[in-house]
Amino acid sequence: AKGNLAFTVHNPADRESEVVLTLDCNALKLPNSFSADEWIKGGKLATTGNSIKLHLPAQGYAAVGVH
Repeated sequence: AKGNLAFTVHNPADRESEVVLTLDCNALKLPNSFSADEWIKGGKLATTGNSIKLHLPAQGYAAVGVH
């Protein structure tokens, strides 16, 4: 649907990882303030400025929806 933006993030390591996904808001035409959800496990993600914080399990994936 129009206005949906999503990213898939993969952790190929054998250990879990805390990740910060930094977005170029101007290039993506995002407002300075946005929200993000994790679509695989569900739940809201912490956002600060143009960054999204998420936890990735070992050999795991996250699907991040931005709105």
